[in-house]
Amino acid sequence: MVYFLTEIIMSKAIQHMMDEHQTILKVLAAFDLVVQKLLMGEKVPREDVAKFGYFFKYFADKLHHGKEEDRLFRKMVENGYPRDYGPVGVMLSEHEMGRECVKLINEIGSLKGELNKEEIEKIIHIASEFIQLLFFHIHKEDNVLYPMAKSALPATELENLDKECEDYERESFSEEEIKQLYTLAEELTRLYSSSVENLYKRLAPAGGCFMSGCGH
Repeated sequence: MVYFLTEIIMSKAIQHMMDEHQTILKVLAAFDLVVQKLLMGEKVPREDVAKFGYFFKYFADKLHHGKEEDRLFRKMVENGYPRDYGPVGVMLSEHEMGRECVKLINEIGSLKGELNKEEIEKIIHIASEFIQLLFFHIHKEDNVLYPMAKSALPATELENLDKECEDYERESFSEEEIKQLYTLAEELTRLYSSSVENLYKRLAPAGGCFMSGCGH
């Protein structure tokens, strides 16, 4: 009965994070299509690279990962989960790896003119790493870490998590800024129309990485 109650209490905050994952995955699939186009020798505007970099920096990292690190993970650490290893430690480490990739993507996107050969090669390499990292990272959170959190955190902590996540968003972004990020996600997925299913099919052979961290 307690577990059932916990499921109800936790649903708003963690379900919202899972919904954000779906938005991120759609943009990730679009970014994967960018990589495929570059591999085939097609041109991609530098401005589009900059838009993907902006989305991953502000939506995937600051908005989404920010809530995880400052709210959810903190609560898990306070309730006995180690910060430097185990599930929380792995997720934090992967966040940092993702930030390094996004930093490099934004650096290339911030320059002027058409992408040159060296930049295209860098984007293909960095984006391919980032796409795989984030795809499997999301899978581990949805299927391992979030279920751990909802069963391990006391009901009162899960109740507080809803408000604390709302507070984080309000303190970090205006409503208009969040709306613009979702609009950007729609623009990118319209420009580079792909699907999460296509991304899954391409990465499925590496499915054993779902729980292992893929050696990153």
